[in-house]
Amino acid sequence: MGNNLHKQTGLTEKGAIVPGLYDYLDPRDRDWEYVKTTPYSNRHEVLTGSQPDGRAFPPDIDYTCDNWTSNADPAPELETLGPGIYGGPGRPNAQIGFPDREGGGNGSWNSSHGTRGCSQTALPITHGIGQFYCFGITGDDSQ
Repeated sequence: MGNNLHKQTGLTEKGAIVPGLYDYLDPRDRDWEYVKTTPYSNRHEVLTGSQPDGRAFPPDIDYTCDNWTSNADPAPELETLGPGIYGGPGRPNAQIGFPDREGGGNGSWNSSHGTRGCSQTALPITHGIGQFYCFGITGDDSQ
């Protein structure tokens, strides 16, 4: 609450606006083979692994794809459950946020819902490509 992260401020490392949910609609946006070579594909989901208050989830629920080391996807019988249902034993995923504040879940910049898996091909299914937020502190922090 009260932060200044939105479409115009949630920029890439090069200062570019992240293509959002409704910017360049194309049914191929859920296919990794398409989005990996299309810079204007929907990529508005950003990996955070955090709860809305910024804290980590309890250790028995994996919302960081095994501390960002796994490319596992859920068992096929769980694929029909939908986003946000994953996390926990046998259900790998990463919690995401939306820099454009558009989409499912609660629209939070840091904790909206989980992905459908941890593999590179699973991330575009819920409109991401594996980008993550990185914060830096500027100024003199010696005071």
